[in-house]
Amino acid sequence: LFLFPLTKNFLYGIINPIFYPAFFLRNEFEGIIRLKAQRDELLREKSQVIVVFPTDTANYYPVRFKSLCDFVSSSSEPYPSFIKIRCEGDVKEGDIVWAVGLVGFVISSRGKFAEVLTLHSPDFHSKVFIARSMVMGIIKGGNIPKIAFIPYGADVKVGDTVYLLEHPGVEVGEVREIKVNPPFVSLDIKPFWRYEIWTRFSVLEPF
Repeated sequence: LFLFPLTKNFLYGIINPIFYPAFFLRNEFEGIIRLKAQRDELLREKSQVIVVFPTDTANYYPVRFKSLCDFVSSSSEPYPSFIKIRCEGDVKEGDIVWAVGLVGFVISSRGKFAEVLTLHSPDFHSKVFIARSMVMGIIKGGNIPKIAFIPYGADVKVGDTVYLLEHPGVEVGEVREIKVNPPFVSLDIKPFWRYEIWTRFSVLEPF
């Protein structure tokens, strides 16, 4: 009896390394299924998407939905800087590409095909704001997109949602990490769009 706790812990130490990878893969697979279901539901509701300004909740601004598009190809890096899409309708430079979160902006189009600069590109820049506190900044793309030069002491928290400033209904991602370097802080952003999952996109016309 005295040895039972030791025996139990010993057995767990043997069993966990064997079954943990299987449980991890199962949870990841279930997570992907949930995300795809969420994506499909949002795409079905595309005509009902609305933009709400956080400081003006009495007014609603319809999103100018333009087209649905399918993935064609991407640049070769693990976090693609560019993707190519084929759309059901015509799109043009500057249009916003969205898939349960910002994907990027159309930089060129030819007929039904378009090239998209994604938020993982080092050349990606856009004005953004944090919905909870209205702190504004400029996001720079990369493997981990970042918002730099936020004043030290600004009201930001891990988990805060980041939106495009000039198209407030489009979520970019959430604050993943806050790095302090007085007199500024920088924010690492976790995009809502996951490049390895989404293969169907909505295109929105900017304001």
